Amino acid sequence: MNLFAVLDATESAESEREARVRAKFETRTGHPRGIVPLGEEGKLWVQLQADDPPDHAEADRLASAAIDTWLVGNEDDRARLRAFFARARYLRWRLGWPTGAAVVAIAAAGPDRAMEFVQRALAGIVLDGGHSDWRDLIVSLDRLCLTAFRAGINPVPLISTAIDALPAEPATEPIRRVLAPYLTPDRAAALQRAARQI
Repeated sequence: MNLFAVLDATESAESEREARVRAKFETRTGHPRGIVPLGEEGKLWVQLQADDPPDHAEADRLASAAIDTWLVGNEDDRARLRAFFARARYLRWRLGWPTGAAVVAIAAAGPDRAMEFVQRALAGIVLDGGHSDWRDLIVSLDRLCLTAFRAGINPVPLISTAIDALPAEPATEPIRRVLAPYLTPDRAAALQRAARQI
């Protein structure tokens, strides 16, 4: 399987699906969809989505495969993945599923595998590139750090390594800005204290 070809095809298919649903909504209501349809228009949007649903299961599998490639790939692979997720809104959103699953797995894993899941969750966050809502990324990072500290793993060196591995170019600045505060002693100490209290 050529992962990059499948990623492109899946993102294109989702863009076409969303365009179909939006066109049906506009035909039924006489105007484009707003940011958040409310009332009867909200119900119509939900129904149109249900009539032509996205394949979330396949998207989640591909997002997970992208994380696998990020972890074992070379710099060319990582550059291609960064470029893809910078423009691929749907699959970037689906990164949250394997990232969240990895965070949950940290707590259940034995000491031999906990580090693997910490690295996996961090890879999902880095792959996002800082293009999603930064508040969601901070929640994901806080959750990851708390869970890692509770498992006896200090995530700060891993975050530092992740930042160092990013090329110094404008495209990586958004995720650098999200990650950098986690290297400060005060942030790490606060998260460590919080992990002990949970």
